[in-house]
Amino acid sequence: MKKNIGISIIIAVIFLIIGILIGKDIKIEDKNISADTYIQENNEKEVTESDNFILKEGWNKTENFRCMKMTEAIDINTTMKLFITKDNELYMYSTDKIFSNGENYKKIETDVKFQKFIKNIIVDVENNLYKIKDDNIEKINIPSKDADDSERIDFSIAVNGPGQLPYFNEKDYKNISYINYDFRKYVYLYMKDNNVYSYKVNYNEYGETILDNSYTLVDNKLVELAENEVIELFIDGTIKTNNGYYVFENRVINKEETNKYADIKPEYRVGFYKIENDNIISQIDKIAFLKKEIDTYGTINVVTKDGELIFIPQN
Repeated sequence: MKKNIGISIIIAVIFLIIGILIGKDIKIEDKNISADTYIQENNEKEVTESDNFILKEGWNKTENFRCMKMTEAIDINTTMKLFITKDNELYMYSTDKIFSNGENYKKIETDVKFQKFIKNIIVDVENNLYKIKDDNIEKINIPSKDADDSERIDFSIAVNGPGQLPYFNEKDYKNISYINYDFRKYVYLYMKDNNVYSYKVNYNEYGETILDNSYTLVDNKLVELAENEVIELFIDGTIKTNNGYYVFENRVINKEETNKYADIKPEYRVGFYKIENDNIISQIDKIAFLKKEIDTYGTINVVTKDGELIFIPQN
């Protein structure tokens, strides 16, 4: 009898051990989950961490924000919280609330198709200019070549004052990007023939912009491209080619000499330089969109393929 009881106890213990091994309601790391679930979750976590864009020291991301629609962007304006998608649609986005559509982005309903931002001005695919006010877009009247002064002044006011956006008779705003080096000295970047040039706006004796398409060439070559390298996108302080990204910098061109000699002062040259940051280059296949916005103190904005918004300060 005692022998039978002992055998029964042994069998019960064996079944108990088997039940544990099968993974029914076991407790791991103070979490009551099955063993299968625990393994699955940790495998997924491991894959997710290795696939995600890795933040380096000093880099920031918008917490609790993920917008897959933004991975389709061809231009983003983080100041106005707007983006333009590959199908030339205009969207607004929110990083702290959702819209009434239940999403953190919302399409601005219009038949107009857009292609880029120049500061807070939006350029459509036909090179017309727009501003946005109360979620509505307003077209800006671009003066004709023979327009009178009042019409040109109205244009200047519409684009936020003299110097804020050049008046080009050729209406070629898709190839313009804006940069302001210092107070009351406006310089515009202009792309032509697979190169980028800089032009300074000319002023009259009162320091007012001359609204007669009067511009002075500052530098006739701002980017060095390899043979067969073609500019695919030119927005703000960013050039995207078929071979990488270039961002606008005021770079020391004699760093080796200044590091070596006490009496050599640094020499600076502005231009577009290819991104060489290993932490960015090593993750380039995880990036859906990249842009350096001049007005955000040189910050490089990145949208990952996971829809996260990353801010990388440029050293």
